[in-house]
Amino acid sequence: MTSTEQTVDLLISHNQIVLRSRPFDEQFAEWGEGNADQGAILYPDYLTFDPLPDETFGANVKLAVTDGFAPDPDAARGIAAPFVVTNPGLVEVASAMESFPVEIDLAAGHYDVYFEICDGEDEEEEIYYRFTFVPTQTPSAPRYFLEDEWGGEVGAPLQTGLF
Repeated sequence: MTSTEQTVDLLISHNQIVLRSRPFDEQFAEWGEGNADQGAILYPDYLTFDPLPDETFGANVKLAVTDGFAPDPDAARGIAAPFVVTNPGLVEVASAMESFPVEIDLAAGHYDVYFEICDGEDEEEEIYYRFTFVPTQTPSAPRYFLEDEWGGEVGAPLQTGLF
């Protein structure tokens, strides 16, 4: 059974949180200096983001598919990237330690994915992550959509691939 929302408790480690629509592939997990500077490695069906805290920790990852995007008021970082789903049964959210199937109403096609790192209001959820999938015929260029303290500037473009 699928729905429009899902939350997983992901053990985040090795400075990465991954959204992929293909099996794990080491070549897509390589960080270049430019990738580290922008906080992301972006491929059409394999997105890797820096979760910002360096240690290993558990955090909720909230996934949703919607017709439009509304930023989380608790977001501290926001990146938008195009994402291709070729087989909805292969879509996973992962870290180096574990992965979970994404079980929301995704169909094969193009999406704009909005990745947010959010500061929680309470001790139980100090930090959480959001992936919002918005179906699109024409994917947007990858960019920051929030100003942040790590160098993100609203509208600043992001590069794809390893650099």
